[in-house]
Amino acid sequence: MAHHRRALPLACALALTLVVQAAGLPRSKFDIKVGLWEMTANARTSGQLPIPEQLLQKLPPERRQQLLEGIQASMSAPHTHRSCLTATRLAEGFHVQEHRSGCQRRVISDTPSELSFAESCGKGDGTHDDAEVHLQRVSREEVTGTVNATTSWGGRSFHVDYDLKGKWLGADCGSVKD
Repeated sequence: MAHHRRALPLACALALTLVVQAAGLPRSKFDIKVGLWEMTANARTSGQLPIPEQLLQKLPPERRQQLLEGIQASMSAPHTHRSCLTATRLAEGFHVQEHRSGCQRRVISDTPSELSFAESCGKGDGTHDDAEVHLQRVSREEVTGTVNATTSWGGRSFHVDYDLKGKWLGADCGSVKD
């Protein structure tokens, strides 16, 4: 479940934070302005939430249903995240988080107007995460995109499709640091 609590802000930030440093490239060709960006992600989910069955079995049926419905509703609501893209971060590349062991990235397309890549992560607990990110530059101040992510474990899987819209708010990031 912790993975999907991080998934929503991560999806909002993906269009900015993974744009530049996909698959270890020294610098992405994706051409957008530096400064303050606002990303909005809308999600559609399917499959079983990655909550251990033993945990769900401890809950009374009504509480279990409320929990699952609440998580689904939260994930399906639009989420907005602001992020600061600096010239240094653009030049050097940057990550949402440090490279995770067991993960591999593959660039599908990297042009001034389009960036697509896939990431696959295997974990020691048998969980496997796959994501494909596609970003399209509408202008240097606007991007759209999708993130398709699947978590698989114990013969079950959970899938999230995100539609992303990003807009540049200005050159000054103010107090926004990430």
